[in-house]
Amino acid sequence: MREEPLSGSDAKQAPMILVLDDDAAMRMALTRILERAGFPVVSAGTGAEALAALEAQQSRVALLLVDLKLPDMFGREFVHHAVQRFGERPVLYLSGVDQEGRSDALQHRANFLGKPFNNEELLRRVRSLLPRTLPH
Repeated sequence: MREEPLSGSDAKQAPMILVLDDDAAMRMALTRILERAGFPVVSAGTGAEALAALEAQQSRVALLLVDLKLPDMFGREFVHHAVQRFGERPVLYLSGVDQEGRSDALQHRANFLGKPFNNEELLRRVRSLLPRTLPH
């Protein structure tokens, strides 16, 4: 089942998603998929960039999409810093890591989506993690 993008006032009120992935092509693809579905996106390629973006947009960011392996820190380390500085938010970890990396994410009861994934699965997971009070 394909869902239609948000439009009009729903798009303006849609929750913002922070995309953190060091792979520029993946970051652009994720941004494009999410924006086509009507979600505003802020993206970053390093944990430091993402913390700065989150600081600037903290009241609007409702979900973090985070790669597990980053050039300056691990994804879980970024989330730890983000939670300490800006409070809890749902997190969806993304990675093409091996089974050990997936096991680590699952062991910590994290939401995990392995790469590669299809657009519909990504959007389904994103929508399932957004607060029910927000339009999506």
